[in-house]
Amino acid sequence: GGNMHNNVVLSAAMFFQALGVTTLRMDFATSQISRGYKEVDQVVEAADFILSGQHLSIGSDNKDGGEGSSASTDQRRKPTSILLVGYSYGSLIAGSASAGIPACIGSVSIAPPVDFKNWLLLFNAGHHVRQAQKRKTLPRIFVIGTEDNFSSQKSFRDFVDAFPDAATSAALIKHTDHFFNGNEKDLMNVVGQWLLTTYEEVLGGDLKRLGTESISKYAETSSCTSAAREEPESYHRCFT
Repeated sequence: GGNMHNNVVLSAAMFFQALGVTTLRMDFATSQISRGYKEVDQVVEAADFILSGQHLSIGSDNKDGGEGSSASTDQRRKPTSILLVGYSYGSLIAGSASAGIPACIGSVSIAPPVDFKNWLLLFNAGHHVRQAQKRKTLPRIFVIGTEDNFSSQKSFRDFVDAFPDAATSAALIKHTDHFFNGNEKDLMNVVGQWLLTTYEEVLGGDLKRLGTESISKYAETSSCTSAAREEPESYHRCFT
């Protein structure tokens, strides 16, 4: 949503980078007001780029031993799975794209603009929601602020209720709007807690294990532990 330099997108990228996870931020090569097909294709292409390891060769001819040097490249591994994280308009597209990426192990939708999705997608939102629902056991979380500008809490709840209960979590973060200015840490704390709960078998309480190959067991036939239904301090409410 917005662009890849948006505060939410940057916060998410930095969060996962700190865990040793390969990340890719992207801008859509479109106006972001369309029927969404080209944007979904771009997400799938970006996932293929990462999963095929093409990013490992970028800068590999650097002879100075810098970040892009072959010495650095040799220490990195080709990812075996993908976690999609989308913000605002991007959350609608990422959810839809998850149906076409077998290696996707989960979907994080931040501030989906539920009340405006039909206009943003030129009345094609139904198609993308159906695509996002296709993988019944894919772990997913939806997060908005209680003061979101583009989705009422009722619309948000109704939207979330259309997804399979066992694999779906949602959270409202107190006193923040669609843009999460000053609340980025609270947002990523919610995402982190969801990861620890959902992938508990692999993570064992350690988020830094997210970058290990064992997490790929959730790909294709994704299954998850339902998120805790108690109300954590960082949540206004959590429900599945």
